[in-house]
Amino acid sequence: MLMNTEKFLMLPWISKEDRNNNVRRLAFITDRFYRHNIISIICAINPYEEIRKEIEGRYGDVKTIYIKCPLGELTKRDTKGLYAKALLPEGNINKITNLSGVNDHFESPERPDLIIETDKETIPESSTKLTTFIESNI
Repeated sequence: MLMNTEKFLMLPWISKEDRNNNVRRLAFITDRFYRHNIISIICAINPYEEIRKEIEGRYGDVKTIYIKCPLGELTKRDTKGLYAKALLPEGNINKITNLSGVNDHFESPERPDLIIETDKETIPESSTKLTTFIESNI
């Protein structure tokens, strides 16, 4: 069964533990690929330092890449309207109540292996930075 993880994580009853378990599952599957020399990249919002440290401690060669962007810029780029919904007044039936970094907690990584600042870099600059990082860590 396939599930849209993004929509799942936006449900109002998704707890911190639910989010952490989702990251644990992704890391577990990635580790299985790693054991067969397959490089995997998890592209997921991972808002808590506690789970980042857990994953780093449990599995081998884990790298954290922080895609950093100010909230104002994210709001401008928001093609799905999620930030607008998160910023709606309390009581509005369309309000999203658990958007990471807006009305749900987000902890910036303490020691990311790479930081990509998408508000300061062009897409080609960020892409080159990421590609170089991946190639240097193979």
